[in-house]
Amino acid sequence: MLRYFFLPSSATLFCLLVSCSDGGEPEPTSSSGGSRSASSGGSSSQPECYEGDPCDCGELTSVITCDEDGREICDCSVCPDFSPVEDPTVFSACGGEPFGMWRLKETDWSPYKLNVTDQGTCEVSGVVAEEGHDFRLSLKSGGDLEMASVGSKFEFSVRSSCAGPCSGLYGNRADIECESTACGVCDCKMDLYEEQDEGKWERTDTELTLEMDSLGVATVPYCVEGGAMKLFWFGRILTFEQVAGTGVPQACSERTEATCRSGGGCRLGVCTGDGECDVANSETECLTVAGCSWDSSVCSGQAASECAFYELGIVPGCEFTDKTTCGGTPPTCTSIEDDEQCEQTPGCEVGRSCVGGTVDCGQVSTHNDQEDCEAQPGCSWYDIGGCEGEYACEDSVNITQCDRPDIGCIQATCRGEATPCDELDAFTCESVSGCSLR
Repeated sequence: MLRYFFLPSSATLFCLLVSCSDGGEPEPTSSSGGSRSASSGGSSSQPECYEGDPCDCGELTSVITCDEDGREICDCSVCPDFSPVEDPTVFSACGGEPFGMWRLKETDWSPYKLNVTDQGTCEVSGVVAEEGHDFRLSLKSGGDLEMASVGSKFEFSVRSSCAGPCSGLYGNRADIECESTACGVCDCKMDLYEEQDEGKWERTDTELTLEMDSLGVATVPYCVEGGAMKLFWFGRILTFEQVAGTGVPQACSERTEATCRSGGGCRLGVCTGDGECDVANSETECLTVAGCSWDSSVCSGQAASECAFYELGIVPGCEFTDKTTCGGTPPTCTSIEDDEQCEQTPGCEVGRSCVGGTVDCGQVSTHNDQEDCEAQPGCSWYDIGGCEGEYACEDSVNITQCDRPDIGCIQATCRGEATPCDELDAFTCESVSGCSLR
């Protein structure tokens, strides 16, 4: 039969499946070395020492060593400590503003347990995050959520008398390898899969509810203070630091062989030569085109135009920054002359508009006609005085009459109202003239 295990990590609930014996119970670890044959040749005053035989250390099993006088020693100090750990200090759920990007900074793994469905729990000892537990949350205004767990590696120990034979442990959402030690313990190494998830979040004054598409729902007490967010997650306190992302993915042609495939859009290899080589996207295609050859050392392709949340710190050009506030003053849309800059400025769009000051209705020749005069808001027709009144250039009805420096109106190729810098996210901030992260 199979017994189903899961460890509630800070990124996900990852599962461990353990094979049991045919009788349905975990295979026991013997605390004796089998029968010991009586020594031949009569009795001896010096007791024999059976070095390497198992000896009892309570719920664990150590091995016998022999001292210089040949006496047996059972050293239990070499075995891991599986004594129950008291729960962390009472968590103070102060609430606060959880908006933004958060990255796990530290956590206490000491109260960690291996949960066994319908079977209770197994104490876990010596949990170590070898390369740090890179767990990220992005809580967006409006309730959208992103989660990412990136390249986390763990070590831990568990009693085989509780978990079953070490060779039977394997993971769901993780690669795991365990080996048996002399103490009847499974020493395990676990490599969590890289994982991204999306969903929704909501909050009360003291709790966050994270509803992820594939990983389910978790409701946890939280506290945001001084640029840090703490979550009381499955019996342990997770401390996050607030971060922001900046940059754009590095162009494929600028990458090394080692970084080429990071993220999407880039590949190792390019088809070169005198033929129509640029139509080939693989070595197989390239070698069927006359005059072309495949260079596998060159990075080619088209990188993404922006950095994804889970790519920060991984894809070249996508970086974390502790500067989380955007400040400055963006240009007015009508002052932007370059179409590309106009499109990159939030709130602006490419299109003709009229800018300038205030126009006297009588200055514009077309307003000598009553119909034209009355079509322009701000102007009125008088039989004696003709067209009278004034209006702003921006309110010009006839755009062809706008480009009139003599009356103070000119045409612009960009229009709209630029979004203030302090309303931009970190990615957008750096691409807008006049705005910068602070």
